[in-house]
Amino acid sequence: MIVGAGVAGAIVAKQLSEQGKRVLILEAGTGEGLTLEGFQNHVETFYGAVDKNANAPYPVNPNALNPTDGANHYFEEQGPLPLSGSYTRVLGGTTMHWEGKTIRMLPEDFQLRTLYGQGLDWPIKYEEIMPYYRQAEYEIGVSGSVEGQKALGVPFEEGYVFPMLELPPSYLDQKFAEKIHGTTVEFYGKSVKLDLSTFPQGRNSIPNRSTKLTQTYPCMVA
Repeated sequence: MIVGAGVAGAIVAKQLSEQGKRVLILEAGTGEGLTLEGFQNHVETFYGAVDKNANAPYPVNPNALNPTDGANHYFEEQGPLPLSGSYTRVLGGTTMHWEGKTIRMLPEDFQLRTLYGQGLDWPIKYEEIMPYYRQAEYEIGVSGSVEGQKALGVPFEEGYVFPMLELPPSYLDQKFAEKIHGTTVEFYGKSVKLDLSTFPQGRNSIPNRSTKLTQTYPCMVA
């Protein structure tokens, strides 16, 4: 039994079913947005909402509130600034208003205490989740440039490519890149060269023919 029909729940359900298991997914929201009429209803709900937030297109579910509905009991927070996260009570979960940015974390992000004396170190290393990054990128169909991400310090296995080709930069991005290319700034005593790198995107572009379709990926669940 899987609670939530978001991207994580859907992938786990897919894997379990492929193992021959019977799977039941429980979702607090509806799937009416899958039809044209349902989609139009969501659009009208959004237009009629006073507060145009990420969940404005979807009717409030009184039985499964989320933080944007004033239900803050999902998070136990002690700091002065509450987390502005939310749950989307609809089939597809937060992917229904997700911007599609699929950047990986950096290896040093897992060692903040050791390297920078801030926060806590993660109990796992970047290398341990690399196979799951690959699997998620394959399932989502991420478009991007491995070389562009390597330039930012993101490690990849030798020969790895994103499932889809990088989305072309917008006209604004192209003009911005022209202006900053080769520019250097001083940052904490270091000279840093500026350049433009696009986000890997969970959006369809053109399938990357270099992708090894026969490549196997580890299962997220036992």
